[in-house]
Amino acid sequence: MTSPPDRPPAETPAGGLGPSPACRCPTPWPSLVTVVEGRTLAAVPADTPGPAAALYRARCGTCGTEYPLPWRLARPHHHAA
Repeated sequence: MTSPPDRPPAETPAGGLGPSPACRCPTPWPSLVTVVEGRTLAAVPADTPGPAAALYRARCGTCGTEYPLPWRLARPHHHAA
C-alpha cells in the first residue's frame, strides 16, 4: 500500500506506517480490554497512558480493534462487606 505522493503515510500508535485503526462497532469503543499474563482486564480511555500501556495494547472488547489513544487499567470495584 502506498500513499499519494503529496501526503506521507500516517504513523500508527504502535509506530508502524499506515492508517490508524478504527473501531467497527455501531457505537465506537463500547468497552476496552487488555490481556496481561493471560488475564483479560478492563481498561479505560485516559488523558495520559498508564504504566500498563507501555507494555500492553488495549483493544475494543467487542470487535478487537487496537485502541489508538492513551488508556489505563480500570480501577477494580471493591464492595464493602
